[in-house]
Amino acid sequence: MRIVIVEDEKKTLHGIVSLCREMGEDYDVAGWARNGEEGCRLVQEMSPDVVLTDVRMPLKSGLEMIQQLVEEGCKAKFIILSGFAEFEFAQEAMKLGSVDYLLKPITRDALRKSLEHVKEMLKEDTSRNNLTRLTEEELLNRLMNTEDAFGEEFFRELRQRKGNTSCMVAVIRCDTRIRSSDLEGIRQLICKAKEEGDLSFGFSRARREICILFWPSGEEAFSCLCRLTEEIREETRMRFVCACSSMGELENLPGAIRRTSELCNWNLSLECPEILQENVVKELSCEKLIYPIYIERRLSEKIYSGRTEDISMEIQEFTRYLREKTYDYRDIREAVLCLTVSVLYAIRQANYGVYDEINHLNVLDWIKDKVFLSSITQMLLNMVGELERCQQKLQQGSHPLVKKALKLIETDYKRDITVDEVAGMLKITPEYLSTLFTKELGIKFTVYCTQKRVNYAKELFHTRKNIRAYEVAKECGYGDVKYFCKVFKKYTGKSPSEYQHSFHV
Repeated sequence: MRIVIVEDEKKTLHGIVSLCREMGEDYDVAGWARNGEEGCRLVQEMSPDVVLTDVRMPLKSGLEMIQQLVEEGCKAKFIILSGFAEFEFAQEAMKLGSVDYLLKPITRDALRKSLEHVKEMLKEDTSRNNLTRLTEEELLNRLMNTEDAFGEEFFRELRQRKGNTSCMVAVIRCDTRIRSSDLEGIRQLICKAKEEGDLSFGFSRARREICILFWPSGEEAFSCLCRLTEEIREETRMRFVCACSSMGELENLPGAIRRTSELCNWNLSLECPEILQENVVKELSCEKLIYPIYIERRLSEKIYSGRTEDISMEIQEFTRYLREKTYDYRDIREAVLCLTVSVLYAIRQANYGVYDEINHLNVLDWIKDKVFLSSITQMLLNMVGELERCQQKLQQGSHPLVKKALKLIETDYKRDITVDEVAGMLKITPEYLSTLFTKELGIKFTVYCTQKRVNYAKELFHTRKNIRAYEVAKECGYGDVKYFCKVFKKYTGKSPSEYQHSFHV
């Protein structure tokens, strides 16, 4: 922030200069003057952001200086320095456009507070000036990708251009990121549609959404949207959901965009290619969803027992169940999340290595953003398919060295067998064995060995009702029972006592 100080009292002037410099590099004193005449020339020369000026000064008063500068188009902010006897002058200066006044003697806190207020005003001015130079597409892009308070500024600028007319808000939402080539194709189609009506267009990179505003709203706007979405599907072959709602002339545009985006979620309930209209969705009569726990239990049991061949049938049955009736999309998403948690837990117990790989993908967060039930179904099938592929690899073990390593582990896994030991027996380097093991089986050597020991521990808890954790730890090759308990819980999701209790209640 560039500052010019206009003050005829030498002591006060030096004091203000010192205070500004003490506040840091953000407050740069560009110069100072001793009267209004010098002040006018200095401000014209330096173009400061803010001018701190006294009221009573020789040759030209502070009020006269401010009036002249304002008439000449000066954009600086003015802060008046006044005594109690000059309060009426300060009031007059405020009418001329001054943003603040400070009573003498000036304190550091009062000056800082006033200058920080000016800094915020300058930010708003900069934002507003920048907005006027943006195209409508750039303006809407900023609106959709900005979470701070300036979103309101974007809205006001767009409203100033369009007036108080109502508009129809349409949101196109995809389950995957929109490719640049597709986005360019959509932009060209929208530009073509502008020949029929007034449209605005924006793109949200974070949410994979396109927003189109039709000015004004009405039947013609909806017909144009229908034609446009059909052309986009034909041109890009994209899989997307489109929703629309009407925005009244006094409504907040960012809020209308968010509401229309939320409307896209109803595709989980309806799963149709047609446009989701707000008034139609409001009239939907939804059934109460009763979670099919019997499907979850069958699915978990098959995963845990390794019977993966007909798991896809259970997942497809779950999907059919959700499509039999019309349910609220929130209930559907909650049901899918519950089933996914159960599937992840079953995979964790069956094969921690596969679970660890899947868990890195943050599938639960991924589900929360999806609008196609079929995409979620495919994700569940892929998760289970990964487990099946890993089991097949373990059974086949195609590479001769991997087969030999598996036999050695099978013989000696009940103790802390290491990759160095096995590699030494095979007369290869540990690095080569680790790489080969992971490549052939899709699971790390250490994870595989630990999984074998944990599975043996679970077997002991199953078959021996009163066996203690330290006894199981010893039989599985763990000298430290606390470490064994930590590993067991990591691989099964339960402590040894919790796991044992679940089978012997």
